[in-house]
Amino acid sequence: MKTEKELLELLLDNISLMGKFGLCSIAIGLSIQNKISHEELRKIIEYIKQNKPVNLHTIFNNVFYWTKGRKYPRIKWLKKHINNLT
Repeated sequence: MKTEKELLELLLDNISLMGKFGLCSIAIGLSIQNKISHEELRKIIEYIKQNKPVNLHTIFNNVFYWTKGRKYPRIKWLKKHINNLT
């Protein structure tokens, strides 16, 4: 099973798959493509939920933790957490 760090790196490497949605949609896509297992999907979704950013967008929006479709804040968050897990 991949570590949380490896899963975050995989999300970062596949950020172009995000489209109009978010990190969870990338993780679901990777699971559908059998690049991560269902257990790894559950693990990374839980990590994202437990470490979601605290900002006004999060407070007023129950679905997206960042502005819908914006990659930069997600990239910044991923890099921060990848570095923290080193």
